[in-house]
Amino acid sequence: MKGKQHIQISNRAAHYKFDLFRNITVVRGDSGTGKTTLYNMVADHTRLGDASGVNLSCAKKCVALVDMDWKNQLMNISDSIVFIDEGAKYVTSTEFADAIKHTDNYYVIFNREGMHALPYSVDEIYEIKDWLTSLFHVVEIKDYLKQPKPSGYRSLHVICEVDGCLVEIQVRTIALDFWANLEHQIHYKKNILEEALIRSELKRCADEIASLDLSFQTIKDRIEG
Repeated sequence: MKGKQHIQISNRAAHYKFDLFRNITVVRGDSGTGKTTLYNMVADHTRLGDASGVNLSCAKKCVALVDMDWKNQLMNISDSIVFIDEGAKYVTSTEFADAIKHTDNYYVIFNREGMHALPYSVDEIYEIKDWLTSLFHVVEIKDYLKQPKPSGYRSLHVICEVDGCLVEIQVRTIALDFWANLEHQIHYKKNILEEALIRSELKRCADEIASLDLSFQTIKDRIEG
């Protein structure tokens, strides 16, 4: 499946209208933002069809994946839009990645915290890069670990081609990810008091985190012999 897919879904209490442009879409949000309501509406329509009271309009079939039987269910789904509820632990597994790699479906994954499976050391970042290279065609690698941005930002960006679409995967350690989330907030929050001071402190913290990551790597190497 390629191209834009338009979806409208509604019942007496809620109405959603949105477009999907890529194979995998991750929908993030806190409690009360409507993620669970949307998933439940798709799940009801999957089980009961029109009898569910849910009106669903889309050129492609929309299906809610059930957590306990996801593997068997996925084997029988093709050319569809698959919705996955938050808390489904299998979405971060290699088994799930292998299962969807060669399918022609679109996937909508609801997640409150984001899909984090963060490495503990810099060496693990490059191991993940090698793993991605073995799975997909890598178009470009941006190594901000070896060449940090002026702000202090450090990360490894791997741009892969997946089913004809370009996907950018950002890999960083737990400490670097926390720093990146703070730095990200500055771009979207207006009228920050003492912004120059905050940026200066973030740059200092980035340098300290880089030093700590090297220390963690040394400790990890010693533990593992």
